[in-house]
Amino acid sequence: MRILLAWLIVLVAFAGSATTFAIWGSRKVAAHVQIETSCMLLDAAEKEGWLSRSARFDLIQKIAASSKLSASVREAADQMRTGCPGRKIP
Repeated sequence: MRILLAWLIVLVAFAGSATTFAIWGSRKVAAHVQIETSCMLLDAAEKEGWLSRSARFDLIQKIAASSKLSASVREAADQMRTGCPGRKIP
């Protein structure tokens, strides 16, 4: 019985540390993932003709200036004004 309890304690400790690391890691990459996802969606909308280059810039500018959104979203939009990371604006 003690061996089973010891194994359960080890498994719970391992699972807890893995969960903690996953949460910490996800927060580290969350902003980058948001920017990349937004860039991909905006690129797709522009490619399909649903969004012009000027409308895209206006949308990003409105998001960056909005007081209703969180600071991280406004910061991400502000970074997108100069273009998507790793991509050059044609």
